[in-house]
Amino acid sequence: MFNLFRSKKKQMIGDNEVYARVYNELESGDNEVYARAYNELQSGDIHYASMARALVKAEGNQEKATGIYIQERIGSLKEEMLKQQSLEKNKKSLEKNKKKTITQDFRLLTSYYDPSYKSRSCNNCSAHIPKGRVYCFNCKTMQE
Repeated sequence: MFNLFRSKKKQMIGDNEVYARVYNELESGDNEVYARAYNELQSGDIHYASMARALVKAEGNQEKATGIYIQERIGSLKEEMLKQQSLEKNKKSLEKNKKKTITQDFRLLTSYYDPSYKSRSCNNCSAHIPKGRVYCFNCKTMQE
């Protein structure tokens, strides 16, 4: 199945073109990926599913299977890198959104009240803060 979607320029783009663009962005890290796949072979810490696929493609020939294994493993390592990058981007965007919502929610709650707080003066502007208030309305800061 070949999926298509529209780009920003309203042109149809296929999945293969998108993946090619993303892999081109990762070419700078290709040496690390190749080295990691080769080190897995040398150390014996082999990804068994990739090796099984390689043996099937090589029809049992061990020498061909090692080359095919490296190709298979490079593809899976790049996919892992893409997933990791997307997770990091999502995490950063969630953190930004969380910070925005917290500050926006606090601004909306101008009557934020906690009965455990006593009457006191603001640390920043020395304005009087009534009993139970957590927020200084004069300098607009959160008080502890």
